Amino acid sequence: MDAPLHHCHACKSLKPLTEFKLREKDDQYGRKGDPTSKCTLCTLRNQKSRQNLKRKREPEEPTSVCVNNSLLPVDQDQFTALLANRAPDGSLRCSTRVTAEGVVGDTKSIAGITAGYVWEATGYRFTLVDSEYNVTCINR
Repeated sequence: MDAPLHHCHACKSLKPLTEFKLREKDDQYGRKGDPTSKCTLCTLRNQKSRQNLKRKREPEEPTSVCVNNSLLPVDQDQFTALLANRAPDGSLRCSTRVTAEGVVGDTKSIAGITAGYVWEATGYRFTLVDSEYNVTCINR
């Protein structure tokens, strides 16, 4: 006896039930144990298509990256010069340590002054986010 056939709503063909996933729970589309509306091949094709669309929508990595790989921090003037050289590229991601020599105040005020230097050098405006261990500048 032949296996029962089921209609795939994606490719519009009749296929054996063995080519369809069974529903794992009751929902608005059907009861648990019923076959899905699309065959396994069409489901995989749709999934791959959605992944490709998502990949196309994801922003590319910034083109300009400035990293100070040494363990020694740079002073405010070196940091400002480093940023000013990279800012015209349009995108910027920078990871470095900056000294606070000569700057008086608590962690938040030092971060505010540093954010001011960043704004001056790049034209990017920042909002400070204070956490227990460090202060982070977020571009707004």
